[in-house]
Amino acid sequence: MTAEWSQWPRRHRRVVDVVVAILLCALATYASRFIDHDNGEGPVAVRAISPGVFALSAAASLALLWRREFPRAVLAITTACGIAIGALGFEVSVLTAGAAFVAMYSLGLWYPNARTAKLAPLVAGAALLIA
Repeated sequence: MTAEWSQWPRRHRRVVDVVVAILLCALATYASRFIDHDNGEGPVAVRAISPGVFALSAAASLALLWRREFPRAVLAITTACGIAIGALGFEVSVLTAGAAFVAMYSLGLWYPNARTAKLAPLVAGAALLIA
């Protein structure tokens, strides 16, 4: 019985990818409400859900559906969405850039020895830190 459950994610990869994409989009959108660039030492401010952050989170999460076929392009898209979230004035955190981290993992998983798999995550991570 346990062996059947452990094989389920491998047999239903698209279902797992869709669930991961939905969870990452929801977490990024929800986390953006509580994280504020302009908030200094006081309590964390709570904002309304931003349509821009939701759209960018959805775009980054949807891109993850093609992470197995096009890992480099997905990393570029998710990183660009994370940078755009920062450009909107929201903090780029682990939750708001979660799709980019999944894309970095996927690139390293599918191309473990490629030069791109070593350099692209460094460039993407640096870009997200700067944003």
